[in-house]
Amino acid sequence: MSHELATQTVERKLRDINDTAKQLMTVPDRSQIASIAVESVKKLLNTPLTGIWWYDDDREALVPAGMADSATEYIDAQPTFSDETALAWRVFESGEFQAYDDLSAVDALHNNETILESEAIVPLGDHGVMCAGAVKSQAFSEADLNLFEVLSSTVEAALTRAERETVLRETQAELKRSNEELEQFAYAASHDLQEPLRTVSSYLTLLERRYGEELDGDASEFIEFAVDGADRMRNMIQALLAYSRVDTRGDSFESIEVRPLLEQVTDGLAVKIDEADAAVSLPTTAATVTGDQNQLAQLFQNLIDNGIKYNTGRPKIDISVRHDDERVVIGITDNGIGMEADQIDDIFEVFQRLHTREEFDGTGIGLSICRKIVDRHDGTIDVQSTPGEGSTFTITLPRGEQTDE
Repeated sequence: MSHELATQTVERKLRDINDTAKQLMTVPDRSQIASIAVESVKKLLNTPLTGIWWYDDDREALVPAGMADSATEYIDAQPTFSDETALAWRVFESGEFQAYDDLSAVDALHNNETILESEAIVPLGDHGVMCAGAVKSQAFSEADLNLFEVLSSTVEAALTRAERETVLRETQAELKRSNEELEQFAYAASHDLQEPLRTVSSYLTLLERRYGEELDGDASEFIEFAVDGADRMRNMIQALLAYSRVDTRGDSFESIEVRPLLEQVTDGLAVKIDEADAAVSLPTTAATVTGDQNQLAQLFQNLIDNGIKYNTGRPKIDISVRHDDERVVIGITDNGIGMEADQIDDIFEVFQRLHTREEFDGTGIGLSICRKIVDRHDGTIDVQSTPGEGSTFTITLPRGEQTDE
C-alpha cells in the first residue's frame, strides 16, 4: 500500500511539474518565471524558504530574484551571495546539485546564524540558482530530488527562451527605429533633396528660353549640361528612394503565377520592346511563387530592361522556369554585350557601373534593387556571362501554393 501511495504521489508531482512547464513556456520575462518557479518548488518539496537568485555579471554575485510567499514569515529579504563560503555560490560555480538533510551535521557548512536546518540547491546554468530550505530538519527523498532537478531543467529552458525572446524584442525595436530613420531619409530624398534640383532645372530652362537668342553656343551648352546633371541627380535620388523602400514599403506575400506576372511586365515594356525590335519569349512551364507582386514585377522589369538596353544588336530575351524541390528557378537569358568574369561580383553593388553614361544611360542602382528584392524573398540571384554573347540571370524563389484556375 505504501509503495502504491508513493507512486501516486510521484505521478501527481510529475503532473504538477508538467503544468508548471506549460506556464513557464508562455510567460515573457524572468521575473514571472521566478515567481512561478519558487511556488512550484515550495509545493514540490514542502519547503517554505524557497527562493531564486540571478547571477549579476557586473557585481559578480548572486542577487535576489524572488522567494515564495511563505518565506516572508521567516526572513525580511533574500541575501546576496558573493562569498565562496556560501553554499549557493559553490553550487553555481560548480554547476552541481547539492542537498543537505541536516545542515548542522555538515562540518564547515553550517552557519550558526541561519534558521535553515535542511536545504537543497540546484544550479540554473549561467542564469543563477534555486534554493529550497526548511526550518526543521527533513529528509529529502531521492524521488523528490530527482523531480527538483527535472523542474530546474524546465526553469532553465524557460529562462533561456525568455532571454532569447528579450534579445529578439530588443533587436526588433532597434530595427523598427532604424526603419523609421530610413523612412525619414526616404522623405528627405523624395522631397527635401529633390526640390532644390527641380528649382535649379526649372530656372536654367527658363533662362535658356528667355535669353536663348542672347547666349552664345558655349553658354547654351553649359546650361544643357547643368540641366542634364540635375536630372541625373534627381533620377539617382529616386533610385535610392526605391532601394531604401524595398524592406520598408513592401506589400505582404501571396501566391503569384509566374507567367501572368511576366506578361504584365512585358506589356508595360511594350513600347521599349517595339522600339528596339526586341524578341521576348516567355516560359511555357507553369509555376507559382510566394512573394510581393509589385516587387517581383520590378525585379523582372529591371532584368528584361537591362537585356534590351545593354545590347548592340537586335535584343533577344528568353525566360525559362523550372522547379527545384520547394523552390522555383527562373532564368532570364539575353544576347547582349555580356561582361567579364571579374566584373560579375560588382554588378549588384550600389552605384557600380561597368560602362560610361555616354555608352549606356542609367543610375547604377537597378541590379542592387534586384538583389535587395530577392533577399527580402529569401531567394538567390546570380549571373553567368560571356563578353559579346550575353548573360543569364538565375533567380530562385520560394514555391507558392498552386492557385485554382
